[in-house]
Amino acid sequence: MSGAWIAPFKIDAGGVATLGSGFPFDYVTGVTNSGDTGGTTDRPVIKGAVIGRDAGLGKPIYSVDPFLGRSFPLHHESIELDLRAAAFNALNHRNYVGHNGTYGNGATAAAGFGAPLPGVTSQLPAREIQFSAQGSFYAWCLLGWRPARAARFTVRLVGF
Repeated sequence: MSGAWIAPFKIDAGGVATLGSGFPFDYVTGVTNSGDTGGTTDRPVIKGAVIGRDAGLGKPIYSVDPFLGRSFPLHHESIELDLRAAAFNALNHRNYVGHNGTYGNGATAAAGFGAPLPGVTSQLPAREIQFSAQGSFYAWCLLGWRPARAARFTVRLVGF
């Protein structure tokens, strides 16, 4: 979901909300049951049936990314300064993308089965706050007054 609104005092406000089910993952035995020399990706047999691909489902994923911004005209509106503040994953929810799919060969799941994998590569980025300023101006060319290139300056603060 996304939305934008022009609040009083010409402030642009809005954001994006991402809501979804968790990522699927495979159940594996963790050993080579088939006798091949490949990886340990053999599927376990649970209640007499071989478990199919992507049978596991991770924890739900959600992120809220709000923003605020305002444009300030300078020097008779020929120069404009845009200020913006944005937050990504503002609620700082841990969104895991990797899960332990090692079920094992037993009748019950191995310890840690289905748990999120450790490490930063197994989850989406944490909260990030960004402040930016962008300047633009009008310049004279053969076609008259036209917007010229904008100068941008961005500061990112990570880990708040």
